[in-house]
Amino acid sequence: GNLLSLIVIMKFLVAVVLSLFSAVFADDQSYHRLSDPSTHLKVTSCRNINTDLFGDEPGTCESVGYTEACVSCRGAMTFMVEDISTCSQESTECYFRTEDEECIGTSQCPYGKEREGDRERAHKGLRGQVNCERLGPGSATMCVELPYCEWDDSNYPPKCHHI
Repeated sequence: GNLLSLIVIMKFLVAVVLSLFSAVFADDQSYHRLSDPSTHLKVTSCRNINTDLFGDEPGTCESVGYTEACVSCRGAMTFMVEDISTCSQESTECYFRTEDEECIGTSQCPYGKEREGDRERAHKGLRGQVNCERLGPGSATMCVELPYCEWDDSNYPPKCHHI
């Protein structure tokens, strides 16, 4: 008798807890989170979120004007932007892509300031320069001869060789 009553009460309590849990955490409403421009995605972006746990605004990104999908090349996370041209491989230095593009990879990316700096250094030649660095207090000094680099505007990276 008592065991059966206890089982019935436990089942009832579990059902109540589950329904409360569902009411609190099951939310059919959509939310969105705006992110400020960053180093590589230089415009405000938006992410669709399924909860307002962190105070995110109700509605989807699309409902507030962010209608173009922008996919990160690392992690394949989707961000929404207002203008698809702000999310090309070229405009993000290969950190993001449109849905129609394939990620090139940042080490092979021909766009951006880092590549322009490589181009300038290559044009200067760095012919036969030596870079030396002390390995630590009281230890030996290691020297490395920098290669001579030739820039071919049709290819990246520049062709480098020791002379």
